[in-house]
Amino acid sequence: MRMAGTESQFFNWKLAIGPYEQRESQKVTQWAKSNPIGSGPVEMIKYALEIDPTAEFSFVFNMQPASGGTPEDAADLVEFLTGDGTSNPNGGINWAKKRMEYGLPDPVKVKVWELGNEIDDTHMLPEGFHTPEEYVAACRRFIKAVRAVDPKAVLAAHAATNPPGKIKNGNPWKTWHQAAINELAPWVDYIIFHPYYTGSSRKRWIGFIDQIIKDIEASPHQHLKIFLSEHSVWPQDLKAKSWQTHSLYGCIETGFFLSEMAKRPRVELISYHI
Repeated sequence: MRMAGTESQFFNWKLAIGPYEQRESQKVTQWAKSNPIGSGPVEMIKYALEIDPTAEFSFVFNMQPASGGTPEDAADLVEFLTGDGTSNPNGGINWAKKRMEYGLPDPVKVKVWELGNEIDDTHMLPEGFHTPEEYVAACRRFIKAVRAVDPKAVLAAHAATNPPGKIKNGNPWKTWHQAAINELAPWVDYIIFHPYYTGSSRKRWIGFIDQIIKDIEASPHQHLKIFLSEHSVWPQDLKAKSWQTHSLYGCIETGFFLSEMAKRPRVELISYHI
């Protein structure tokens, strides 16, 4: 189970834990109203574990400083979710003990930590990164802080969002994942990509994934895998009331996509965006 998409870059998790009546209001998108968050990390995890006690999770670090997204905040989140409560590697508040007080006695099984979400989308994210170099520099700061808490943390870095042919923020789209491969590989395990097929051809999106695979396999970093942390059917008509994810059409399209991904062992993790 993944937490979460665009809203993760506005979300301050520290304002969404503890007694509800004590939670401060926050906006989780540019267009949303400011409200206290009733379903924060603790509630989401409890819900998932009630369905499947063996559930594992993907968490997205907020990398927008204006909404609390700092390396130190990410390190606190790692301690909050995975700490044992007996040690306090960050000093200050014992966040793991707080988690236990709020009803999650055991460390959470976090499969992977994502370094932002579509962080190159500066239209959606006012503090997004305009160049791969900016993103890599920020990732280094986050990785250092997180690894100080959990040296074995599994991390994932983003490729470019929705490649528009050749150019992304003035750069060829490939430079985003190539920078992650070349500059972050010693510390990350996955390259993230978000394919939304059928709005344009499925073949086009698979081509982007194959390009990332090709660039990994041409590098010395053969441990890297691909995490499609969002994928889904995209509407042919953006004004449509439904994306048809649950229709027969949507299920067949997703089935075709998954069958293609099953042929690519480099694609190791997938999370469906419903």
